[in-house]
Amino acid sequence: MYFTTDIHDDWDAATDVTIDVYGYLPAAETANDHIHMSVRMDYGTPGDLANGLKTQTVVNNYDVVAGNTQYTMHKLSFTLNWDLADNVLEVGDLLHLKVWLNDVTTAPVVAEFNITHVNVSYKTAKPCIEA
Repeated sequence: MYFTTDIHDDWDAATDVTIDVYGYLPAAETANDHIHMSVRMDYGTPGDLANGLKTQTVVNNYDVVAGNTQYTMHKLSFTLNWDLADNVLEVGDLLHLKVWLNDVTTAPVVAEFNITHVNVSYKTAKPCIEA
């Protein structure tokens, strides 16, 4: 799945961005299976292709311990490191997010995971209402 958002000028410019992926298991799974998911973030300032796109890929190996029944909701969190060397996040950057379930055969993994919601959040410099 693909998503796009941006970093507004109210960001505090000192904290990481959090991507929360919510979803459920469409079928019962074996206890201790994993939801092995990745988020790839391509970001940069619109109109500034001379400096190229910056990229980060974050993997989350979430353990489905007890919540392995059909339709059980789960939340996976990913962190975009704002000050990663050569990939510093800046106000005005567009974030292009790709979220996918990894095809892993080395660990017990869930067969399917249906995404219902993705939330991107960051701390702001002051309390405000999204415009």
